[in-house]
Amino acid sequence: MSREQIISSLESAIVELTDAYTQMREILSVQIKAVVRNNIDGINDGTEQQIEQNALIQSLETRFRLELLDAFEAVAPDNASKKLSELILFFPEAKDKLIELREGLIFTITRTQHKQEQLVNLLEFARQHTTETLRAIHAMGNEKNTSYNIAGKTAQHQNQSIAINQTA
Repeated sequence: MSREQIISSLESAIVELTDAYTQMREILSVQIKAVVRNNIDGINDGTEQQIEQNALIQSLETRFRLELLDAFEAVAPDNASKKLSELILFFPEAKDKLIELREGLIFTITRTQHKQEQLVNLLEFARQHTTETLRAIHAMGNEKNTSYNIAGKTAQHQNQSIAINQTA
């Protein structure tokens, strides 16, 4: 494989991977909106899209690693490091373009990870809120409300309807 073909293959792999992460970030944004709007169908559709996009990203990452290994094999087979930042040094004619693509990929991955964290935090908040709501509903179904004093002893028994409107 010629140097131009190696550079072209690497550039192509990086661009496709960057695009895939950008699409993932868009899917995560749609999922966040669906959670906020309590749109179950939107959440389910977004989850399916996310699973498909994860599979695509994994295949593109595998392709990128293979392209990287092939490039190292062609220009520096004895080099133990198999990092893109190391490989760039062997291609001074494409150094600026490869650095730009590498930084763009890193930036896009970081933004996608941040969006993923936002979704996870939102889902955790929704889960906690749902759990608290279900506990409150369950407590309202009990005939009596039991309160405890500081010593842990039963202080009083009241009908639930009175306890809900009563201030402590």
